[in-house]
Amino acid sequence: MDQGKPSSSRTPETPGPSKPAPPAGHGAEGTGLRSASDRIIESIRSRSRPPTDEEIEAMADRFRGVRGIFPPAEPPWRLEHGLAALAFYLALMLVFDLAGQLLFQAMGGVGPTARSAMFGARIGGPAAVFLLAAYSFLLSRTFTADEAGHLIGLPVPRHALRRSLVPFLAGGGLLLLVMIVQGFLIRQVWHGQVQEQPIVTEIRRVVHDSPYELSMYAVFLVLVAPVTEEVLFRGLLYLPLRAALGPRAAAVVVAAVFAAAHMHLPSVLPLFVLGLALVWLLEATRTLWGAIAGHMLFNAVSFGLIVQTTMTAT
Repeated sequence: MDQGKPSSSRTPETPGPSKPAPPAGHGAEGTGLRSASDRIIESIRSRSRPPTDEEIEAMADRFRGVRGIFPPAEPPWRLEHGLAALAFYLALMLVFDLAGQLLFQAMGGVGPTARSAMFGARIGGPAAVFLLAAYSFLLSRTFTADEAGHLIGLPVPRHALRRSLVPFLAGGGLLLLVMIVQGFLIRQVWHGQVQEQPIVTEIRRVVHDSPYELSMYAVFLVLVAPVTEEVLFRGLLYLPLRAALGPRAAAVVVAAVFAAAHMHLPSVLPLFVLGLALVWLLEATRTLWGAIAGHMLFNAVSFGLIVQTTMTAT
């Protein structure tokens, strides 16, 4: 033994469990969320034991890294999940439409009470079930409801209102131009022989007959439908498409699907432009509430015009 060197009683330090470094950059944060969080979740689900403190801390570190970064470069769900959500929502609409008709017949088939029950089943039922299922799905991708809200873009960042002004004005102006062209085509090409959407016909029917039913349509069109459709189209469907195709191509695809899902040929072009404008709002404001607010405004204006033209025509 070398007597010239003093012996040390210190034992070599053993490295503890390393924490993943917070990812840098927009793209890295979204990728970190997918690669770390999904692996940890799958690892935990494959065992019968609860997660360890280190696993929970690793998950929390990753989610802390993506707070405020929306839309994510890569959300923790795949495109097939978004397509499954779309198919699920369409199936819900068919099932609840049939249930509403059966309920209407069971209640005698006449009167505002029977019609309100049918409306609640046909319109409110699919929205309630879908939003509950979407919340459960997002919650399954993380540990807390707060983080589930961050995944879909519910927090509102600073300056979101200021960033929304240009998309609101430009998108609204373009949409107005498209609707003017659509009105010209309906009058000059189709000579007014265009069937309205069924919900528009229903609204015109209750304008004078049932203020209660009219208020139910207003609540659905202005509040419920925008939230439901934005969670589906600009949330669950657009975000994985954005990761795969990029924002521009994904916006075009989702806008086309959004327009086609309304199943009304004369409205395809305005709804397609609306879909593009709503994606623009989401990207500009960095929150899903930007798209929801734009959708609410469009539906509110449309609803007001339907009521106004109906009242002046009679």
